[in-house]
Amino acid sequence: MNVKILVGSLAVFLCLALCSNRSLAQKEEELLSKISSATDAGRTQEIASLLEQGEALWTNSPITYLEFECRSMGVLGRAGLSNRTLLTQIFDNVMQKSAPGDITLMRDYFREKSFLAVRYLSLIRSPNRDELLELAQFLGEIRTNRIRGYIVSVPLNSTESSELDWAGFLPAIPLQLPPIQTNSEEQLAKATNEIQSVLADDDRLLTVHLLSRCGHFSSSKQTDSGFIKQVIAAAHLTEEESRKLKGKNNSLSTNRE
Repeated sequence: MNVKILVGSLAVFLCLALCSNRSLAQKEEELLSKISSATDAGRTQEIASLLEQGEALWTNSPITYLEFECRSMGVLGRAGLSNRTLLTQIFDNVMQKSAPGDITLMRDYFREKSFLAVRYLSLIRSPNRDELLELAQFLGEIRTNRIRGYIVSVPLNSTESSELDWAGFLPAIPLQLPPIQTNSEEQLAKATNEIQSVLADDDRLLTVHLLSRCGHFSSSKQTDSGFIKQVIAAAHLTEEESRKLKGKNNSLSTNRE
């Protein structure tokens, strides 16, 4: 009798979980459809309101939320909508989120968030200090979650495509990967490898972007010097990276003078 009750309860739980996932997916598609229509019509206030509604997705499904934000930015970008406020709204909302404690979500959390960050930088050519500091904080989050000395056994991205992405400053399109499983030691090891692979790729990609975008600030100016120190601390830059950033900025300052 107890076994039957247990099996029945499990079946109900699985059914509710599947229904919840379908409901979230439907909500995402409905919001994206409305954003697309509002974008075509140039109704910016409506888009802003729809983006706020999308924030509710984070609580129940962080990955669905991140996918929604990435796709929303893609819709705005493809439409050539030059409303920086809307793009910044998406960027700020996502950068303010922290990694979920659930290991099964971490791979896709970092992958989607990094993809959105680089897409934003490709649309906004001159990010301001607040945006660069948010980027630095995200890089710091990535580095905090990396395992020191960990060697990735099977990279998720091919070396060739990754090199092209970094060299071209373009984000890799997120792959459709099976959900992470942690029911055995073998699955846990595979999950750890995938997470560390994503973190290593994101670290290299965002470091290039951050150092490049912060290059026009001069460390010889008091206001810029304070900002550069904030970036170095937030991103957990190494001594070598910090010297490169400071050296680049000092060089630019000298050339201007």
